[in-house]
This record gives sequence, structure tokens and C-alpha cells, in this order.
Amino acid sequence: MNFMNTDANSNLADIVDRDNRFRVLRRLEEPWGKESDEPARGRRRALVLVDVETTGLDPEHDAIIELALMQVVVESEGDDLVHRIVSWTKPEEWLQDPGREIPERISFLTGITDDAVAGQRIDDDRVLEVLSKADLIIAHNARFDRAFIEQRYLELGPRPWACSMNEIDWLTLEMDGKNLGYLLMQSGRFYQAHHAANDVWSLFKLLTHAPAHFQLLDARTCLDLLLEASDAESYRVEALNAPYGFKDRLKSRGYKWDPKKRVWWTELGYPEYLSERDWFAELGLPSFVATPIDATQRHL
Repeated sequence: MNFMNTDANSNLADIVDRDNRFRVLRRLEEPWGKESDEPARGRRRALVLVDVETTGLDPEHDAIIELALMQVVVESEGDDLVHRIVSWTKPEEWLQDPGREIPERISFLTGITDDAVAGQRIDDDRVLEVLSKADLIIAHNARFDRAFIEQRYLELGPRPWACSMNEIDWLTLEMDGKNLGYLLMQSGRFYQAHHAANDVWSLFKLLTHAPAHFQLLDARTCLDLLLEASDAESYRVEALNAPYGFKDRLKSRGYKWDPKKRVWWTELGYPEYLSERDWFAELGLPSFVATPIDATQRHL
């Protein structure tokens, strides 16, 4: 049998996929763009998908060694629950020489070596041009990417960010885990991970996927869910002066420790905020501080 016969292999994959004892993963197609000059029929938003590879986890001491971005324009009508993708670009990517040796573990993880980045530099003017025009910047683990982007581009200022890892409830979509590659596999596709351009393309394909949970209900995609979550009203709740003995209870409810402000905090939507207020009152805890936040203040 000729295993290079694409049509034959696709037919075999379809046959195997119909057997519930197996699951077929299909490699994502190579990135490509779609241009459009059609007149707007509704509200349009410019989105930018971003991914960075770095020498480590600390934005104050580590450096970006690869950056990729991808522009997407969406359009919505009426209640903004369903968005039509108008156009998108192929991912743009750059390598960056950090001026020091890349840790061996990072090279192993990303495939980026000292030789690969020698003399390379990100086109900062181009990156700023694209990001400054974005209505929303999207990353998978936005807290990480945002920290490195804002450390490098101080002039960018606070921009609205959305996090596809944490602002979509993947479990309700019958997709467990939050790793981008794993989520992509659960949608039936795979691609080489830890390469910035591949990651933004993979994220784009994942977000435009319509989970089986929704296919019989409406035309919504993961991107629709992310945009809805990003636009929703939420509050940063800080458990000021909470007794030390309550830290485990707070952690079990999703609170995180802010070492700079030295306070346990979480982010909640309005209904959850009301329930939290009642929970604090029932336990006799000191009243918390709740601050309304939007996409420019999240993932810091």
C-alpha cells in the first residue's frame, strides 16, 4: 500500500475514526491567511493572538527569544454571542538574541538554540504597530505572555487581554486539562508545540472549533465563549485581614496569594461575587474588598 496517498490515508482515517475503540488525530494544515474587503455588516473587532518563548519564567530577569502574533478580524451582529471571522493573517514570527546563553532545558523544550538566535532581533516597530491597534490581545496563559510583552514594550501601556486557558471553562465543553496541545488533541488535531508561530496558529484553530457540546445547540465556537467571558463584568475580591487559619479554605475556593499586596484574592463574576459576600458573612470573616475590573486589568 502506498502510505503517501493522501486520499487513501484520509479514507483509512475516517474508517478508523468511526470505531469508538480508536481516536484519530489529524495534523493541522500549514498556516494560511484570508483577506477580505467586504463592507462591514455589524460590529467589528481587531484581535491579535500572541505567543512568546522565553529564557525563563521571570519577566524582570529573563528575556523573550521568540515572538509570534496573528491578526484576526471578527464581526458580530445583535447580541454579540456569535462572531463571524472576517479575515486573518498568517502568523508573523521573530527570533531574538537574548545576549546570553539559552538554558539547556529551554533549548530542549523549544528547539531554539544559541546558534539559531545569534544576531537575530524582533521587529519591535512592527510588533508595536500591530498590538497598539488591537481591540483585544489573546494568549493561552495571558498572565505569562502579558508580563513579558509589557516588560519589553513599556510604551504599549495597558491593553485589553484575554486568556484562552483560564477564561474558558473547558470542562463544561467535555475537554479536560488546559494545556494548548492537549486541548488541540481533544479537538482531533495536533501540531508541533513550543514554537511561537505554531502555537498561535494552533490557538486560532482551537478557538474557531465548535465543541460537540454546542454543535447541536447553535453556531458558537470557543472564540465566542472567550469574547463573552472577556466582555463580562467581574470583580477582584481581596480577603483583607482574613485570619491565617482560613488560608486553606480560601485556596480551596480558588483564591491566590498576591505576594506584592500580601493578600488572598480571586476574580469573580457578579453572581459569584454576591454568593461570596454571603459566604464571608456566614463565616464571620472580615468584609472583603471588591474592585470592578475589565480586560485591561486582568492577567497582571
